[in-house]
Amino acid sequence: VHGGGWRGDSRTKFHQIMEAFTERGYIVASTDYRLYAKDAFEQLTDIRAAYDRFVTMLKERNLPLKIAVYGESAGAHLASMLIYAKPGQCGEENQLINEWVAPCMAMLHGTPCNFLHKEWMMPNFWALMQDIAGAPYEQDPERYERLSMCNYIGEQNPPTFFIEAELEHLFPWCDTLEICKKHRDMGIASHWKVYTRMEHGFF
Repeated sequence: VHGGGWRGDSRTKFHQIMEAFTERGYIVASTDYRLYAKDAFEQLTDIRAAYDRFVTMLKERNLPLKIAVYGESAGAHLASMLIYAKPGQCGEENQLINEWVAPCMAMLHGTPCNFLHKEWMMPNFWALMQDIAGAPYEQDPERYERLSMCNYIGEQNPPTFFIEAELEHLFPWCDTLEICKKHRDMGIASHWKVYTRMEHGFF
């Protein structure tokens, strides 16, 4: 799931990485989502629908339903909702054709752990988050909680590889480190790695 601040970029940015995976025998898909969506809940509906179509394709080919999900930045936020929350749990529309097949693992790169304001945030970035939340925080703080990945952490989560940049400036990597520790305390074999001298979005 591609990033781009919820309002930009495209699934095509991952085609080269996808080709490397297919050369190793994996079946790979990349999804767009509505960049003009009224909020992130609509975008979550989009990626759940794409995931569901991928499940259909695997079933038609009689292939194992062992699916890993990767997302970066804003795409990591949307992917984390897909991975950790059940369909409809965040408040998004649920249009799945298949019975839900939970991912067997996840890779999240530069992930916002919650959707709440921080003192160090750049004003324009907080404005972007409020835009994609669909309402100002003061007007509807509850939707910001529903968009916070940290509220869906539990024993049902799949093992997750948290990918972080040493010079991250948008989402503190100490937050995902704490989630990784919580996973390990629950017996979930998650892993966390920081890449030195790298900045947000380095893939």
